[in-house]
Amino acid sequence: MDVNEFISSGIIESYISGTASAEEIALVQRMEKAYPEVKAEIEAVEASLIAYAESGVNAPSDGLKHKIASHMFDKKDTSGSKSKIVNIGSLSRSEKLLRYTIAASVGLLLGLAAIVFSLNDKLAKTKSQLAQLENENEILADELGKQEGELTAKRNSLTVLMKPGSKMVMLKGLVLSPESSAMVVYNSESKTVFLDAVQLPIPPLGKQYQLWAMVDGKPVDAGVFNVNDQGFAIQKMRDMSDADAFAVTLEEAGGRPEPTMSAMYLMGSVQPG
Repeated sequence: MDVNEFISSGIIESYISGTASAEEIALVQRMEKAYPEVKAEIEAVEASLIAYAESGVNAPSDGLKHKIASHMFDKKDTSGSKSKIVNIGSLSRSEKLLRYTIAASVGLLLGLAAIVFSLNDKLAKTKSQLAQLENENEILADELGKQEGELTAKRNSLTVLMKPGSKMVMLKGLVLSPESSAMVVYNSESKTVFLDAVQLPIPPLGKQYQLWAMVDGKPVDAGVFNVNDQGFAIQKMRDMSDADAFAVTLEEAGGRPEPTMSAMYLMGSVQPG
């Protein structure tokens, strides 16, 4: 075998790392004695390996070393024998190189494990941030939906107001709730009634507000409606003809055929013309 081919074959690396076969070891030793360049290559590879092992890998923290070691070694020494301190200087060349190789491998393993732990931590943080962004997007989508609903309601209200014959009837708060108010859009030609801009206290459980139209001096049921903290959108009530005024009372849920006069909250007259 040519000397250059022998050097580039990888046998020298196997010999130094202790993985060569008996035949390969004998061959390397013969070539080392016969060729100075082979001996020089052996010494160069040894020096490179030792320099790499002694330079070390970026050392992880003591806590991380302990955490990794606890996963790698789960068996304790139960033989009762004391640890033996070995003087590296007393070891043979092959033993010394083997120990350096093992030390370098363990150091590399610890370094790689540190990188894996770091990547897992970053991945967990990224997932948490993504979940937070998704939650914020849902909140923004809900808010946008509410605003679009309010805008649609206002457009409907304007459409009703622009119809010929439509009148705005302002309902003002009475003794039970002076600060309350509402607006009825009434069209005597089409007989349509719309309720808008309601400002009323949220009713107790089991109660509901009811709109009344005064026709020829008598109250006529115009329908019940709900009030909550989500705002009030324009709502179509029952059609009415010849209404002179409108009022709102607080009744049992579902409404009554006759208004409870002592529970009247709002009232307003239809202006002539």
